[in-house]
Amino acid sequence: LHHVKRIINKTDGVFTVSNYMKNMLLQMGVTAPIYVIPNGNDLVDYKDSSCDLSALKKEFNIQDNNLIFMYSGRIVETKNLTFLLDALNLLKQTIPNFKILFVGDGNIDKYKSYAKKINLSDNCIFTGAITDRKKLAMLYKLSDLYLYPSTGESFGLTIREAGIMGTPSVTVENCATSEDILHNKNGFVSKNSIEDFSQTILNAIHNPQLPQIGINASKAFNQSWEDITTIHINKYEEFINKK
Repeated sequence: LHHVKRIINKTDGVFTVSNYMKNMLLQMGVTAPIYVIPNGNDLVDYKDSSCDLSALKKEFNIQDNNLIFMYSGRIVETKNLTFLLDALNLLKQTIPNFKILFVGDGNIDKYKSYAKKINLSDNCIFTGAITDRKKLAMLYKLSDLYLYPSTGESFGLTIREAGIMGTPSVTVENCATSEDILHNKNGFVSKNSIEDFSQTILNAIHNPQLPQIGINASKAFNQSWEDITTIHINKYEEFINKK
């Protein structure tokens, strides 16, 4: 770590993707200038695409009266998925008729088993990995809320993917994933507790401004990779011109 810090401090500048990571670098003892430049979002290309959402509902056996939640990412414990299932189990006591799409590969059998243990199997749909980017975009669009409880990320890329498709996220406070979320404006921020995460989902569902919050999320996370590349190129040119 000391060697890495020494090399970094010889540079003209450090790029990182979030203020969360910037603070970690500062705590390491990095003294070089640090620039926060977020990741881009390739789903911008599908923002205005049309798709037969009823066909997706049929594929995953979702009824018209189901609330639809979604998680996308690795199906592993570092993503806090037991926490999420426990929060949804609390939610089911009030709102039983929901479905959650778990999109991604990983230890699927473990979480299917845990969902069965807490009587949540009928609510959970494990899709496996979806590599078709348009199909993934349309699943975000189909969902009412995107749920992302992970607290160990350097950046919330899938939150931005959901947002660009008009689906706001529920995240955990004081994490990289929530630093660009304005609560009740372009998404929702929960305390790091199962009870509060469940209550935040419930409050979001009953928020009459939920459609507008989705629109706000779409506007807030509208940066393509081309936009981000331009920021990087301009910064490189600035460094080069100084030399």
